[in-house]
Amino acid sequence: MHRIWFPTNVWLPLIFWVAPAIALLGVAITVLISTKVKTFMEAYQATGALVIIVIALLMGQIFGLIFLSPLISLGVGTALFALDALLIKIGVGLFSRDELMASV
Repeated sequence: MHRIWFPTNVWLPLIFWVAPAIALLGVAITVLISTKVKTFMEAYQATGALVIIVIALLMGQIFGLIFLSPLISLGVGTALFALDALLIKIGVGLFSRDELMASV
């Protein structure tokens, strides 16, 4: 290849903007799922599906099925951070420490 192929201007926004947004989205969804299920095993199983979605997106980008330009990546990351903020707000409202301690 005779050149450095990674990181490129396409991958940099994905790594530093979209990846943290997806990670925060996973945490926010995990918190929401944890407020609705009874045991930690149910929460693990439900959040396991999130990993499959992220891997599918990653594979699509790697194999060229999905092409995100730097501008689109920044837009996707911004939208994900907005969704993260909404889900965190909902999760904080649903979280009840008393119910959590009562189930132990």
